[in-house]
Amino acid sequence: MLRINLIYVFEFLNRHVALHSKVAPASVHVASSHKSHNGVTHVYLQQVVNGVEVVNGVANVNIDSNGKVLSVGNSFFKNVAPVAGRLILPVRN
Repeated sequence: MLRINLIYVFEFLNRHVALHSKVAPASVHVASSHKSHNGVTHVYLQQVVNGVEVVNGVANVNIDSNGKVLSVGNSFFKNVAPVAGRLILPVRN
């Protein structure tokens, strides 16, 4: 796995991505990452609640060779509630 500054990634997500709650390192893990031929690092994140991966709760962060975030995309669920070992997800419109 590539060495990246994950704290910077989380800070960027919390500043620039419209989420109802902050993204904490414990609620996300790096699913994968790779560096393209053009020097851009692509980081793919998986949303996690109480140790359970949230289906389709993913994000991608693209970082240039100088460490600048170029773009972010996410389909994180907001207000995810764990109930008796299962996750209750809000309905997406």
